[in-house]
Amino acid sequence: MVWGALCRTLKSKLVFVPTKPKVDSSFYVTKIMYPSLVPVWHCSCELYRWTTVVEDGAPGHKGFSIRYRYLGGMETTRWPAQSRDLNLIEHLWLDMENKLGETWGRIGDIATLEAALTAVWNGIPNERLESLIRSMPERLQAVLDAEGGATKY
Repeated sequence: MVWGALCRTLKSKLVFVPTKPKVDSSFYVTKIMYPSLVPVWHCSCELYRWTTVVEDGAPGHKGFSIRYRYLGGMETTRWPAQSRDLNLIEHLWLDMENKLGETWGRIGDIATLEAALTAVWNGIPNERLESLIRSMPERLQAVLDAEGGATKY
């Protein structure tokens, strides 16, 4: 599993989650949120004055992580689970998957895969991030028009 975050022209560092651990709220706070999400959130708040965190309600986003966000003053937006057309990071994952296939082909070991993913993530241009964010009003309208059904996104 790979975790990452974006905000306009900012990206977090990628976090690679080993296959064994269960990503509960304690793991999420100590291994993902504190070392990776919080720094990019602070930077985003400094640049843009206000930033809300969008999470999809995965088990790790609940429990202890709710209290941690509250204590840190981190605002969150409730977001529907399994909502690929509204979840911008999903589009970056697809971009990365395509780029990996084109550039690296089939990768046989974890260390090489992590290095390749990091290189591709770091190579995502700011223009791509901004275009995804600018597309949100259209995405939201498409979901409304489809009454929650499938959209072109």
